Amino acid sequence: MRNVTPKLRFSQWKFRMRHLKIDIDMTFDEWYAWWDATGHFDERGPAKDQYCMSRIDITQPYSTTNIECILNTVKHDKNRKLKGLGIISPTATYDTLLEASVGEHRRRKTIKEFITAGVPGWSYK
Repeated sequence: MRNVTPKLRFSQWKFRMRHLKIDIDMTFDEWYAWWDATGHFDERGPAKDQYCMSRIDITQPYSTTNIECILNTVKHDKNRKLKGLGIISPTATYDTLLEASVGEHRRRKTIKEFITAGVPGWSYK
């Protein structure tokens, strides 16, 4: 079995976030210190019973003040709730974020940012 260092894990995570166009405002030392402080570094991973780093505010970058350590099942529940919410835009009301994205010709991330920032006319149902 290959021994993978924490520095390599950080680089892989940073690469994935860059690919997803999610900003990171953390150094390796901050990332590793945060994981070490959670006590779950060796329990990280994609499985339901493993832990992940989750952003508290999805419109903000990963930073030491905008992350929490939660089980993947909790993160998936949070994401499901966000996806199931209806959207009110300045021009129409939609049952899902996907419908709003198509109807308003905007990226889902942009719509979430509008709502979180309190842009007039945008909210969840």
